[in-house]
Amino acid sequence: RTRMKHRVPILFAIGTAVCWGLYGPTLQKARHPEGLLPPDGWSAFKPYVGIGLAYLVLAIFGGLIMMRIKRDTYSFSGKQAPALKWGFAAGILGALGALCLTSAMTSFEGPPHAELVMPIVFGGAVTVVGLHAAISHGQIRSLMAVGMVLTGVGIVLVAANTPHQRKAKSGTPDVEATVEPDVESSLPVKPILFALGTALCWGFYGPTLQHSRAPGSPPAPPPEGWSPFKPYVGIGLAYLVLAIVGGLVMMKFQGDSFSFTGDHSNALTWGFAAGCLGALGALSLTSAMSTFTGKPIPELVMPIVFGGAVTIVGLYAANNQGDMSIWMAAGILLTGVGIVLVAGNTPHGPGHRPTPPDPAAVQSSIADEMTTGGDQTNPETGA
Repeated sequence: RTRMKHRVPILFAIGTAVCWGLYGPTLQKARHPEGLLPPDGWSAFKPYVGIGLAYLVLAIFGGLIMMRIKRDTYSFSGKQAPALKWGFAAGILGALGALCLTSAMTSFEGPPHAELVMPIVFGGAVTVVGLHAAISHGQIRSLMAVGMVLTGVGIVLVAANTPHQRKAKSGTPDVEATVEPDVESSLPVKPILFALGTALCWGFYGPTLQHSRAPGSPPAPPPEGWSPFKPYVGIGLAYLVLAIVGGLVMMKFQGDSFSFTGDHSNALTWGFAAGCLGALGALSLTSAMSTFTGKPIPELVMPIVFGGAVTIVGLYAANNQGDMSIWMAAGILLTGVGIVLVAGNTPHGPGHRPTPPDPAAVQSSIADEMTTGGDQTNPETGA
């Protein structure tokens, strides 16, 4: 019954996993076909602007419309301030993570490999969430630790055994299969470092976003509280500042053209598509944090999000390549088992160590006991 009361947040977490699982495979298509940089191609900031535009449409415009439907107030100050403040903070982490992810996809010397990058992102993010939980609660349960290890091992297996080349259809030559550049024989350090940057940002995304929900257990609805769409607007504003304004400024510094048509249309088209998946995933995640009956539990939600997302990446790659190795299947299975162990053994306490008793109160209590003890009489002797 304890787990059943969390079924709504878990369903929203699965929705985020589906959206974010397809995020990387979509975003890799936003890179220049030949990996060219300005002026012949484009930098990572051009598709990043497309991601920001998706958040502008869905998170800001869509969020404000849904706030109207949910009868939210349009006040973002006073008691309503946490919705915007923490939503914006989470959006900053999300936007920085998206920039690192876009940079990872555009920094491969050969064809980009979402199936290599995304397991690093999600596996690293699960580790960050677990470490945050251990520090916040002052402890970590052994089975939760085992679950985190299994999730990490599963992610490594998925990454190591995901096909990294597209199989040619029978009778059809495949350029990538027949002419594979030698540059990919070495470890792609840049994409991996950018992926780790995304993992760090997105690992703190959920723990930050939990502070944006309305107070109360369950959270108070509008007008006393607010719906998930109010912090969602804050997330969108962060993307407006970093991805759109910041992206356009950095495009200027990188020598990008401001054309988004013709050969440059892929940057905007696939960046916007990836941004839509990211924005919908962010909405599901915000809803997950806002629908807990008691205190939000990011340590329960985020392993489902990241573990589920990496499984979707693996399945997408296997379907795209036409086969799946037994080790990749084992990795997906281990990831699933790890998620169950983490979700089932997450500390659900108040999230902080108990505060020591007030010395003055303790002294007063001792004095009262001494006074009471001195006034007591023996009922048999009357003494």
